Amino acid sequence: MMLTSSLNSVSNLGGTFPRIFVLKLVDAFTIATCMPLPDAKTPFEPFSCVEGDKKLCKTQGGVCNIEQDGYYITNVICIIIGAVTFWGYIKPATTRLSALPLKAWREASGPRSP
Repeated sequence: MMLTSSLNSVSNLGGTFPRIFVLKLVDAFTIATCMPLPDAKTPFEPFSCVEGDKKLCKTQGGVCNIEQDGYYITNVICIIIGAVTFWGYIKPATTRLSALPLKAWREASGPRSP
């Protein structure tokens, strides 16, 4: 029972934990600039509005222009990592496992207690 619970926790972390890094990469590769609108009450110098600064941009009377969306760059990086992992580790491991004799796949039979 304890092993099942631990495996379930690891599985849940495996599906959730990478999202943090992916979203951080999207922010890292995104380029967005807050530009003042022509009718802004107080003019200001343009600044980066990638992470939490979109609200600040709006309150100052500006608009956040996304010049480069980091989603596409992050997507390509994840595809490359997936391809390298597949061809470098998963495919050789499955080839090695499929080459094992049938005897290696069977459960060891030994004396059983009633």
